[in-house]
Amino acid sequence: MGQLWELVQAYLDRHGTSERQLAKRLGYASSGVFGNWRDPRQLPSAQALARFAALSGTPYQRVLDAVLTDAGYLPEPHVTDDAIQLRRTPSGRRTRGQQLADDAAAGEESQDPGDS
Repeated sequence: MGQLWELVQAYLDRHGTSERQLAKRLGYASSGVFGNWRDPRQLPSAQALARFAALSGTPYQRVLDAVLTDAGYLPEPHVTDDAIQLRRTPSGRRTRGQQLADDAAAGEESQDPGDS
């Protein structure tokens, strides 16, 4: 399932509505339009994406990024362990990710004890 369809499914689940009802709200006669939203072989129109963004309260850029990623125009986001660790540990100590971010911001290289 693509990112665009995940946004659509979240809207359907949150509002307890059907694909057909959503299609009507977006100005389509049938929910068949969503076949292309699930697996975009052809990009949906900018107007359709803008209508969905406004209806769902999702920023247009997020909707556009989702469809462009699904169609292969944008790379899948790559989440690293360091990006996930950018918060304090339960002990209150700084995580490795925070230390790396601090070092990068200060222009310093982090020293790994195993490098000595």
